[in-house]
Amino acid sequence: MYLEKKYANDDEDYFARPNNPTELLLPEHMLPFFMLYLKEMKNECIEFMLHPECSKFLKEKDCPLDELFNLSDDDALKFKDLFTENKISGAH
Repeated sequence: MYLEKKYANDDEDYFARPNNPTELLLPEHMLPFFMLYLKEMKNECIEFMLHPECSKFLKEKDCPLDELFNLSDDDALKFKDLFTENKISGAH
């Protein structure tokens, strides 16, 4: 349905929000949903398990685990790639 309407381009409001759970997985809907979810969370923190390679990278950069925002843009991208390559579990 989504792709049919997108190709027909007959209802712009239809694309502004997900209309079923499957459409929520599309990148243009997932990112805003996820960001709003994080913003509205009531948790004090989010905990992640780090691979030893990720911990080593942060120690080399002298960056505490609770201050990842201090990484430069290049280092943050390197850390993200390293974290993605070395997931501890499928739940990440």
